Amino acid sequence: MLRQRLAQVPDFEAHLTDSDDEDEGEDMDPVSSLWRCLRKGTPLLTIYNSLQPPQRLEVEEKILESKRPKVAAFKFVKACLEGELQLKPETCFALQDLFGDDTTGFVKVSDSFLIATFLRGVFTPLTT
Repeated sequence: MLRQRLAQVPDFEAHLTDSDDEDEGEDMDPVSSLWRCLRKGTPLLTIYNSLQPPQRLEVEEKILESKRPKVAAFKFVKACLEGELQLKPETCFALQDLFGDDTTGFVKVSDSFLIATFLRGVFTPLTT
């Protein structure tokens, strides 16, 4: 269901396609696949930018490739807390939640961006 919701985010399909290509040949469950996708950081920027903020989030080209995921995730969290959304800290995730190995952290990550995007009306609730 989460993947279906993310597919509704403008320009997010490319991240899902890349993730599917990387998962090909691996025995990867859907949650782990999505988690690995979001750990790249740039999918989080796509989610935030789909809200059409006054200033788009981007990672500067000069940032080392190895640091880009954490820089992107940090920008996402900061923008959710301090930007237009003004999420409460307890509703947002910490970088450790995204980059750690605890699945409870991933639940917090997915809840954070779902809350953010629902607040702005990017998604419509899926009916079961």
